[in-house]
Amino acid sequence: ASYDVRYATILITAGNFSGSTVASGAPAPSVAGTHEVFSVTGLVGGTTYYFAIKVSDGTNSSGISNVVGTTTLTALDTTAPGDVSNLSVISQTASSATLRWTAPGNDGSTGTAASYDVRYATSTITAGNFSSASSASGTTTPSVAGTVETFTVSGLTSGTTYYFALKTADDSSNSSNISNVVNATTDIQTTSPITVSISGGSSASNISFTGRAYPNARIRYLRRSTLDVRERNTYLLDNEGRADAQGNFHQDFVALLQGQYFYVLEARDSKERSSGSYGYTADLISNQRVAFDNIFLPPAFKIHAPRVSIGKPLRFEGSAYPNATVEVLIGKNLSFTGIASSDGDFLISIQTKSIPIGSYTVRLRQKIGAEQSQFSPTKNITVAPRKYPKTDLNKDDGVTDSDWKIFSERWFSSDKTVRNSLDFNEDGKVDIKDSSIFLDAL
Repeated sequence: ASYDVRYATILITAGNFSGSTVASGAPAPSVAGTHEVFSVTGLVGGTTYYFAIKVSDGTNSSGISNVVGTTTLTALDTTAPGDVSNLSVISQTASSATLRWTAPGNDGSTGTAASYDVRYATSTITAGNFSSASSASGTTTPSVAGTVETFTVSGLTSGTTYYFALKTADDSSNSSNISNVVNATTDIQTTSPITVSISGGSSASNISFTGRAYPNARIRYLRRSTLDVRERNTYLLDNEGRADAQGNFHQDFVALLQGQYFYVLEARDSKERSSGSYGYTADLISNQRVAFDNIFLPPAFKIHAPRVSIGKPLRFEGSAYPNATVEVLIGKNLSFTGIASSDGDFLISIQTKSIPIGSYTVRLRQKIGAEQSQFSPTKNITVAPRKYPKTDLNKDDGVTDSDWKIFSERWFSSDKTVRNSLDFNEDGKVDIKDSSIFLDAL
C-alpha cells in the first residue's frame, strides 16, 4: 500500500528509524518485483546522508530495509561578490593614498569574500581598461560583509593625480563588477631641510630657501605659523623675490620665533605661467637656522590647445633653466623631450599621430645633467578623432603641405569624380565651405 522512506545524517537503525526525517512524495508501490526509483530532494550539498525504507500493506509494516549512504555533491557557486559602491580616498601623502570602502559578501552581500583586486592609473579607469591598470601590491584580505576596509596604495609619484578602483573575488573565481572610480592627487615631495645652530645667543631663528627655477622667475613666498596667532589661519605674502638671470634664487627669513612654520613657494615667469605651488615645513627652536637647499622647481608652461584632433601637433611652451632638458610625460608611458634655449625659453611640438586617441594627464619636469626637478602638477589633454577625416588626402595621419598639393590638383580638376572627393562636409557639392574645412585642418 505505501512506502515510508526516511533519511538522516547519522546511520539509521531499527531503533532510530522513526526519528529520522520522512522523505515526502514517495511513490505508491508497484506490483512485487518491479524496480522502483525515487529522488529525495531538499538536501544540503557536500553532506553525507543515510537512507532506509519500511513497507506497509495498510495494516502490517515490514522491518527496516538495508541502509545505504552517500555524500551529495558540493553545489557550484555561481554567485559573485557584491559590487563596492562607496570606495573613497581618505588621505594621501607624496607617495601613497589610503582608500576606504565597505566589504561586500562572498555571495552578493552575505559571507566573506576571498580577495580584492585594487588597481590604479594616472588616467580614468573603466571596466574596459581595468585589467591594464597597475595592480596594488599587498592588498588586504576581505573581512565579513559590512566591515569597513582600509588599504594604502604605496609607491606613487608625488604631485600626480591617480585614479583608483577595485573588484572583489570569491573562492570559486567569481568576480564582482568594477567599483566606483575615485581619484586623488598625491602631495608634492618637499626638500628635506638642513638644520644648523646660530651662534651669538639670540633666541630668534632663521629659515632660508635656495634653488633653481628659470631666468628672472618671480618667486612668491607664503607663510603660515602655528605659533603666531596673527598668522595661524591665514597665509601671508611674506616676500616676492626674484631669480637671477640664470634662474637661481635665494631668500632668508630672519628673527622668527621658535615653533612650526609652513611655507609655500610658487614661481611665475614674465607671462604669468606658473610652476605650481610647493610646501615646506620647518620646526624651529631657539638659535637655529633651517635651510632648504637644492630646490629644483619644474618648468612653468602652458598648453596651446588641451584638445587637438589627431594629426595636429600638441604644443607646450614655457620657461625652464637655461639649456635644460624639458621632459613631457603623457599618461603613464609616453615621454617626449625638448631643450630650453640659453634664455630658458622652450617650445615642444609633439605630433599626435604617435599618440592613440584618448584623454591623458600630462606633467613636465626639467633636467640638468643627472639632476632633475619634481614633476609639475598634472594637467589634462585630449587627442580627438579628426572631425573631417577625408581632409587627410594622402592617408599619412596628418594634414600637411603634401595634402595641400593634392587638394589644389583636385580642386581645379575637370574630372567631376576627382573633384567630388573634396566634398568634406558631404553636402553633395564642392564649394568654399569645403575649402575652409581643408584650410582649417591644414
